[in-house]
Amino acid sequence: TNSAEVAALHAANPKLIILMYQHPWVSRSTDPNALTACTSYQGDLANHPDWFLRDQNGNPIELPGASRDDYLMDVGNLAYQQACAANAIKLAKQYGFDGVFFDGIEATLRLELPKGISVPEYPTLTSWQTAMSSLLSSLAGGLHAQGLKVFGNLCGTTVTSGLWQQWSALLDGSMEESWTDGGLGTAQQIPDWSKKLANVAWSEANDKYTLLHSYNGTQAGNTFGVASMLLASNGYASYSTSNRNYTSYEMSYPEYGTAQALGAPAGPYVRLANGVYERPYSNGIVLVNPTAKTVPAFSLGGGIYSGSNLSNVGSVSMAPTTGLI
Repeated sequence: TNSAEVAALHAANPKLIILMYQHPWVSRSTDPNALTACTSYQGDLANHPDWFLRDQNGNPIELPGASRDDYLMDVGNLAYQQACAANAIKLAKQYGFDGVFFDGIEATLRLELPKGISVPEYPTLTSWQTAMSSLLSSLAGGLHAQGLKVFGNLCGTTVTSGLWQQWSALLDGSMEESWTDGGLGTAQQIPDWSKKLANVAWSEANDKYTLLHSYNGTQAGNTFGVASMLLASNGYASYSTSNRNYTSYEMSYPEYGTAQALGAPAGPYVRLANGVYERPYSNGIVLVNPTAKTVPAFSLGGGIYSGSNLSNVGSVSMAPTTGLI
């Protein structure tokens, strides 16, 4: 529905990569023309009932909560994969998009299922991930053959070692939607923080775009998020400012401007003896405390710095899950 803006945006900046949204494993009864999903729900019911994923009682599975009217599809079904790719290619080409952003690339099916529901078709984590890998491979192959870029919102990949790398290798870019806050505060992501940082570093090293998003709505929480990104970014990572709502909320903080003024990275990040991560830039430094503990005052190595509400300091202390730029 925003396709009219694509040509104007390209005219203003030909370097822009504009992606069309698709959700690749649901059929939406509220989207009869399949503009945001791979296939038409009404058409699926009439012509492809075997494409619906079914529960232990043989019934189609309707997602709970805010996703009601979304029905889970069998991502391992080859015919469904082909239909998904064909629809995405048709729409992207028709409206002039550079590629497609596929939402909801879930590492585990368990998080999506209503309470008490199981799926005999994919009884294990491995079987589900194998099916999702097959879908991604099919989508990426089909769209790349048509000159379109392919991005994916990779959800929960830290559950399986190497999964981010496996899936991102197929794509042009990946999103980490719960980068430093999945909606329950920054402490929620502490166990996975180092894994996610390594994922971004891998994507950067392999020329893959990374879109990072946090649901945190505070200045401190988003400074932590963007500082964490700056530890590994080398030109292929970006940080979302739509932290509370993708369509009606956007917030800028002073630290975003400070980040843009840092200049080029002057080396890789290092983990200090006190647990703080540090990375030098040509015009400053980035510091991140990704732990649940307060770090007492420590020296910044003889330099004097300003930023993150501090002026002309040579030492700092850091509260839990905070960043300084």
